[in-house]
Amino acid sequence: MINKTWLAFIVPLLLLSCSFEQAIEPENEFTENRKETDTDTVLEARWIEDDSAYAALSVYNGSYDLITESEGVECKLRMSSLGDKRFKTELKLAVPQICNAKIEGEVLMDRTQHGFYNTDSCFLHFNFLGIYGNTISIEIEQVEDCPFIKGDCIVSGTYTRMLD
Repeated sequence: MINKTWLAFIVPLLLLSCSFEQAIEPENEFTENRKETDTDTVLEARWIEDDSAYAALSVYNGSYDLITESEGVECKLRMSSLGDKRFKTELKLAVPQICNAKIEGEVLMDRTQHGFYNTDSCFLHFNFLGIYGNTISIEIEQVEDCPFIKGDCIVSGTYTRMLD
């Protein structure tokens, strides 16, 4: 009696496993090669596009001044492309008897004209505005308070430089 129960359980299980093997369609050479070719083509195109876009960012290399009407403000932004989607950046701001700031590090670009400086305690959004006439501009938005800024001021604003 145990053998019949055991057989009643095993036989359908064996039949079920056989039907799964038959239901799996073997991949043919055309399907397999096409998937690899499409993926390779897309990845190569994206790599070329990224490489070209990031190489063009070197136009932003240089020193920038903050556009401000406030008297006594000394502010310099230095940007240096590292050849990929990163910039080495240094920002110095001084307003006598009010504040001073020194921020150094890397700005990481996304696939648009935006870049981000982000540490555990400071987040800055860089908007690379482009070239207008003989001036190139970068806008910085200070998203949160940064401990690198001592006193009562912010580094948000538009920074410009004259093209050579």
